[in-house]
Amino acid sequence: MTRQRRHREPRDVLPRWKISPVKMLAFLALCSPLLGLIATTTLPDAIAPTNPDLALRLSPNHPKALLVKAEALRAKLLALSKSESADGSTQPKSGTDHNTERLTLRTEIRALAHRAAQHDPLNSRAFLLLAETSDDIAETRALMKAAVARSRRESVAAFWLLNDAFQRGDTEATLANAEILMRSRPELNAYVLGYLGQLGETDDQRKLLVAWLAEPRNQKLRRTILMALPSYVRDAQTPQKIMSELATAGLVPSADELKPYLGLLAQKGHIELAYYTWLKHLGSEGMKRAGNIYNSGFEEDASGLPFDWQIAPPRNATVEIRRREDGQGRALQLRFGAGRLDNLRLSQVMLISPGVYSFAWLYKGDISAKRGLRWQLTCFYPPHDRLLETEMMLGRQTEWSRMEARVTVPDRPNCRAQTLVLVHDARSSSEQLITGEAWFDDLKLSPAPPPPVQ
Repeated sequence: MTRQRRHREPRDVLPRWKISPVKMLAFLALCSPLLGLIATTTLPDAIAPTNPDLALRLSPNHPKALLVKAEALRAKLLALSKSESADGSTQPKSGTDHNTERLTLRTEIRALAHRAAQHDPLNSRAFLLLAETSDDIAETRALMKAAVARSRRESVAAFWLLNDAFQRGDTEATLANAEILMRSRPELNAYVLGYLGQLGETDDQRKLLVAWLAEPRNQKLRRTILMALPSYVRDAQTPQKIMSELATAGLVPSADELKPYLGLLAQKGHIELAYYTWLKHLGSEGMKRAGNIYNSGFEEDASGLPFDWQIAPPRNATVEIRRREDGQGRALQLRFGAGRLDNLRLSQVMLISPGVYSFAWLYKGDISAKRGLRWQLTCFYPPHDRLLETEMMLGRQTEWSRMEARVTVPDRPNCRAQTLVLVHDARSSSEQLITGEAWFDDLKLSPAPPPPVQ
C-alpha cells in the first residue's frame, strides 16, 4: 500500500485586508489637512535654505524663504558696491546702469523683507533688511531699534545704533548699545571700546560713563573695560580720570585693572603720570609707606604693579614672601631646586632724583653654584644704562648680614625712572645650575653722606 503525499496549499502568513474604495477616499480626506500642512509649512521650511523659489511656490509667504531670497539679493548689492569702490567708477557696465541696478535690488529686498515681517513679526532679520533699504533716517533708526528689540544678537543693527547715538551726542543710548554689543558679541569689543574711550574725554559724558560702569550689573564689564580701555584713548589721562571718579564712588580699581594702564603710560613715556596714578591708587595710608623702595621690608604681598615688586615665575625655583624664622616680620625667600635656574627676575620701578645714594639690604643664604645673585639698578628707558651691580651673593651665610653699595643716579632723560632688579648672574647654560636658598629683607636706598673733608 503506497502512501500518497498530501498536497498542502500555501497559507498566507499575513492577514488579508480588504479596504473598500469608499473607506480609502474617506481616509485620504481625513489626511488631506495634515498633508497640506506638511506641504505648506514643514516642507518649505526644510527646502528654503537651498531652494527658496520652490519653497515660495508651496507657500507664497513663507518668511524663511523670503529672507533667504532677500539675503541673496543683499549679497549681490554689496558686491556691486564693492566693485564700484574698487574701480571708482559709476559708469554703465555690460549695458546696465549701476544706479538703476542698485535701486532695483533695494526695491526687491525691501518688498521681500516687508512680506517676511508681515508674516513673522518677531523676525529681527526682516526689520534689519527694511532698515538697510530705507532712505529716511528716522525710519531707519526706528527699524534698527525694532531689530535689536527682537534679537540682541543683531550686531549690525546694534552697532549702527551705537554709532548713530554717538554722532547725535546721546550718551545714554551709546552706552546702552555698547552694553548690548559687549554682552552678545564680545569679539567686537575692540570697536566698542573706541567709542567708550572718547566718551571719557569730556566731563559730562565721563560722568554718565562712570555711573554706568558703577552699576552692579556691569561689574564684569567694568573689569574688562578698565583693563582694555587704555589702548583705545587719545588722551593718556582719560583712564586715570575714570578710575579716580570710580574710586570716589567707592569702586577702587584692583591691581589687575590698574596694571595695563600703568604699563601703557610707562611705555609711552608718561612715567610720572603712571607714578602719580599709582600713588592715588594706594590711598592716604599707602602713600605713607611709599619711599624710594616700596614694600622694602616685604611686609605686604607683592601686587605685581610696576612700582611694587614684580615677580616673574622662575623655572626650578620658588620666590615668595613669608615670615622670618626668627619671628622678626616677613622677608623674601628664594629656594632653588635641582637643575638650571631660568627666568629669575624680581624687579621694581622707582623714580629717584639725580644724586648719589647708598643702597643697603639684609641677606642670608646658602647657595651652591658657579655664579650667584646680584642686585642691579638700570635706567628705565633705553639704552637702559646700568648704574649699579652689586657683588655676587654666593656660598654660605647663615646669619643675617647687612650689605651695602654706592650708586649714582644721573640727570638724563632716559634715567627719569629706574629699575631695581635681582638676577642670577649666569653667563651660560652650565652656570645656570644652582641649589640652596637665599633670604632678603630691609632694603634701603637713601642719600649717601658726603665724603669726609680731607
